[in-house]
Amino acid sequence: MINEKSSHAAYLFRGIQRSRSRPIILFNILNKGITRMCLLYRTSLKQKLLLLLLPLVVTTIWLSYSSVYGKYQLKKQMWAVEQQVQLAQAVGGLINEMQKERGLTSGFLVSKGKEFSADLEEQKKRTDLARQKLALLDYNEQRSQQLKTVREDVLNFRVSAATGIKFYNESISTLLDVIGKSDRLVQNGGIARQLGAYYALLNLKNLMGSERAFMSGVFVLNRFQPGELAALNALVAGQAVWQHYFLMKATPEQAALFTQTSLSPNFTQALSLRNTALNQAESGDWQISPREWYEAQSQRIEALHDIEKSINRDIKYAARDNYKQASREEMVFLFICLTAFITSALVAWLVIRTINSQLRSAINIIENMDGDLTQRLAVRGTDEISLLNKFYNHSIENIQSMVLEIKNNAAVVRQVSSEIASGNDELAKRTEEQAASLTETAASIEQISTAIEQNSDNARRVETLARNMVDHVESASKSVGEANLSMQEIRTFSEQIAGIVSSINNISSQTNLLALNAAVEAARAGDLGKGFTVVAAEVRNLSRLCANEAGMIQKLIAQNINKIEEGAERVLSSEQILRSVVGNAEQMKQFIDDIANASAEQSSGIAQIHLALNQMGQVTDQNVSMVAEAATSSHRLHDQSEAMSSLVDKFIVE
Repeated sequence: MINEKSSHAAYLFRGIQRSRSRPIILFNILNKGITRMCLLYRTSLKQKLLLLLLPLVVTTIWLSYSSVYGKYQLKKQMWAVEQQVQLAQAVGGLINEMQKERGLTSGFLVSKGKEFSADLEEQKKRTDLARQKLALLDYNEQRSQQLKTVREDVLNFRVSAATGIKFYNESISTLLDVIGKSDRLVQNGGIARQLGAYYALLNLKNLMGSERAFMSGVFVLNRFQPGELAALNALVAGQAVWQHYFLMKATPEQAALFTQTSLSPNFTQALSLRNTALNQAESGDWQISPREWYEAQSQRIEALHDIEKSINRDIKYAARDNYKQASREEMVFLFICLTAFITSALVAWLVIRTINSQLRSAINIIENMDGDLTQRLAVRGTDEISLLNKFYNHSIENIQSMVLEIKNNAAVVRQVSSEIASGNDELAKRTEEQAASLTETAASIEQISTAIEQNSDNARRVETLARNMVDHVESASKSVGEANLSMQEIRTFSEQIAGIVSSINNISSQTNLLALNAAVEAARAGDLGKGFTVVAAEVRNLSRLCANEAGMIQKLIAQNINKIEEGAERVLSSEQILRSVVGNAEQMKQFIDDIANASAEQSSGIAQIHLALNQMGQVTDQNVSMVAEAATSSHRLHDQSEAMSSLVDKFIVE
């Protein structure tokens, strides 16, 4: 277990070493690439140090500029936020007044001028006053004439309530978009969140105002028209959505204030009237006057006005605090950056001046040494340049000791080199004589090698002839054996023929006996048997003649068998002689093979001797060259030792 842990630790250590060595390898590669830049060799150390500090200075300036500029941008943004808050307040005021005008306009149009006539004229004045406070050129140019036209159309009942409400809704939506885009221009999270809450609150108030205008018309008619109940539910749902969004974006204090406000009587009265209308939607006839509803819903909207002011105040104070903080941080960062830059420049000047003065002093001493090894560089401290001077002095002391030893040994080298030169000259002469002797020996060995190669070739030819003779004798022996077999077969055939001739001879004797008997019988027959007697006589003559011929054939066959036996004995004798010749030829072939092999081995041995002599000759020639070069080198060594002595004498070591 311990070994496993130790091996694992060793593995981790090697991994750490490899990971540490990678930056070193990259640094070495970068260092090699930089050292190849000839421009660095033509610049002074002061310029190199300034060049080394240049990236740091540029980076410091850039970081300082970025920090100060970032604080300046934040300060500028906070100022823009404060202006945006003031604009939002003015826009919120105008939206509030237009919402009131929208509600009164709706009630006025639905009631056919019977309700809200005086209130509408007063509200128009308040709306115009809010428009004058808000210097929106775009709004004044695009909407002023349209607002004037719509108002005239409302007074003359040339537009419906829906058309009038639509115009006011579009105008209010345009103003709300101005506030809705504000939080996108702010990078501060807290302020952007409060602007989002403010935008949600204005939209909530807008939907409440739309509900006020919508329900004013409903209460004028005292019933819901087709589709109006669904529209009311949509307005209620929209209010719930924007209320939830507001509570999500608002601070805990703002959310608590909203919850407290939503429980107040001014807030709940309008909700009670709305619930009454919703609960009795089908029957209608709620006995609620449009003015009662208008005033209750207006109180509900006005109850949120305090929250709106609170949010505006919080955003303004937050923007102002951030503006002041950004101004302070801008000045602090600027002071710190200037202090750091001045301090860095002063420290860099002192470091460069110190390094430059030390190097100048060392360069002047080294430049004026002129062979004086007793001078030393000043060691003023423990920094790298002081350590360099210290090690340089140590090196000079070592060089001084070596030069002194060289001066003492130069005379010894001079004497020894002279003796070596004379010895090398004599060795060169002896080596040349040895090379000549080896050349003669090599020539003699080459002649012997040529003779042995000729003997080896002749032995190979004799071996070939002996092999051919053995083949011919073996062939003749085979032929003699075959002739012996053929004579044996002829003898067998002759004996068979003799048997046949003997059978013929017996047949002839029997025929002769039969012819004799026939002649006796023919004689007994008298005249009747005369003809048969003649025939029997002829048959006897023929049998006798046949017997004579058969006897002669038998004699010839007997003589032939005798001759065949003699021939067989001679063939057998020849076969034995040929076999003896084959055995002798095989022995002769073996002797010739031995002679050829011995000649080949002698030739190979002589060739190796010749090769060895040639190599010895080459080595000897090389030795001659080397001895000659050694002699030349020894003379040069003697001359160089003389020159070295004269050079070493130039140094001052004592």
